[in-house]
Formats: sequence, C-alpha cells, structure tokens
Amino acid sequence: MKFPTSLFLLLTFVLFGGTNTFAQKKRKIKTEKAIRVCEGIALEDRPRITVGSFSISRVSARREVGEELSSMLSNALQATECFQVLESFRKMEDIRGEIDLAESTYSDQNQAAQRGQMMGAQLIVSGEITEYAIGGTKLIGIGANTAHIGFILKVVDPQDRSIVWSKSVERKVTKPALKVLGANLAVFGSAAMGDAVERAVLEAVDLILDNKPLFADYQLKRAEEIHKVESLFTLYIKDVDFGGLSKVEKFIKTISGATFLRKGLEDGKGVISLQFNGSVDDLAAKLSENPAIPLSITGLSGNDLDLILK
Repeated sequence: MKFPTSLFLLLTFVLFGGTNTFAQKKRKIKTEKAIRVCEGIALEDRPRITVGSFSISRVSARREVGEELSSMLSNALQATECFQVLESFRKMEDIRGEIDLAESTYSDQNQAAQRGQMMGAQLIVSGEITEYAIGGTKLIGIGANTAHIGFILKVVDPQDRSIVWSKSVERKVTKPALKVLGANLAVFGSAAMGDAVERAVLEAVDLILDNKPLFADYQLKRAEEIHKVESLFTLYIKDVDFGGLSKVEKFIKTISGATFLRKGLEDGKGVISLQFNGSVDDLAAKLSENPAIPLSITGLSGNDLDLILK
C-alpha cells in the first residue's frame, strides 16, 4: 500500500521541522548541573531560608504538582551552596518524632536531639502556580506534546508576613510524545511538562541568585535586630555600700530600654541584674554618661560588667 504523502509530510514536520524543532530540544535539562554555585561561603554565614508550599490557583494542576515543585526548588537552592536551606514546616513530622524519641527513656540524653534548638528561617521562598496546561496532537503513537507552566515566586519575611520580593516565572515547551499502552511516561503528565517544570525551577533559582544581595542584607538586618533584643546583664560594682548601690539602682531605672531586676550586697561588692534592649557596648555607654553617678568600667566579659563607683 502506498504511504500517503500528506501523512509522511505531517510526520516529518512533527519530528524534524517547525520553529520548535525537537532536535534542538532533545537534551533534558538537569537542574543540579546547570545552576550557579557560590564558592567559599561557610554554612553559618549563609542566609537561612526555607521553601514553603506552592499553592494552586488553577484547577488543572493537582496538589502533588505544587509539592513536587517546592521540593525541586528546595533541592536546587541547596545545591547552589549560597543558602542554608532549612526543612519545610510541612515536612516536620519525622523531626518531631525524632525529638519525641530523644526525650523518651529509650534514648541516651547526652547524645539525643534537644527540643528548642532548631534554627528559624530568615526568609521564606514560596509560590503560587497560576498556569498549568498540557496539550498537543498525537498520530499513530507519535506526536507533539505542549506544556505551559507559570507561577509567582515570592520571598516572605516570617517575622511580619510582608512580601519583600516577588517575580513571575513562565515556561512553555513542545517536544515529542510517545505512549506505551496508553500510559503517559512523564511524572508531570507529559515529558514536555517535566522539561517545562525543570526549566522554570532553573529560572527561579537564577532570579533568586540575582537578588542574593537582598538575602545578605536581610540576614545582616535580622542579626542586628536579634542582637538588640532584651538580654540579661549583670553588674559587679566593687567597693560600694548599700547607699551607693541604691543610687546605681535609681540611675538604672532612668535608662531607656533598661529594666531593673534585683540587687545584692556582699563583702563590699554590689551585684545588680537587669534586662537591656541593646548590646553590652550600648549599656556600657549608658552607664558612663551620668556625671552624678560616676561609674567606671574596669572589666567586660560577655554580658557581665565590672564597675567602680567613684
């Protein structure tokens, strides 16, 4: 039987022709090998981030798509070695179980994980899938699959829920589609969508890396804010009597950001405990600025200050 010329031309176009030539798209993008990498940044110096869930605003995408996209982005950001990527809150069940086990009688308390030691993310990366469409034409088991994915990438401050940065990401891919016994072989519904998702993840990582100064500045800002959170300080005042100690107490109660807690006197040395919303250097400056209470700082170690009342 003579092979129809029209059918031959159609198959030739599908396999080799057109503006979206499949021959140019054969290599599947491997995110882990294509991303940029930050070298020489110690783990503790990297901004702490976590990747939240990707919500679905289009009914054509299943919930699993958002979860898979979130996991892929988290993995890709970890591979950049630019960030300290923390586990997502929605995947904490295993960690909570391990801590519960550590606190049980089955674990060695000296080697087990301790409650209250987890780090917090300085920024959360999340997204909202706004486009998700799979289409195409198949003929005798061979054809073209088209895929379109789009999402809004967001960076959120967990402290106040403010969106500090956002960007739209969109990818469209066309590639051959082969079926075996009517079952689609791709994880996302088609090989084309699989490629589209990987390319979208790559673009998202590039956009985040282009804005790495934002993450670094935010890390510094958060570190300064934490440094200024109220801390407990102890003052050791040498050669002071009860009257002198009471004067220092009254002075401390006038210092902005300071909260007097308690005082004590033993063998001529006064001890005052207080909370102060600032650094130890800020407190030392405050203690030295009142000429009516001439305090001289003779030693400083951590949050302990040694003073003399002149």
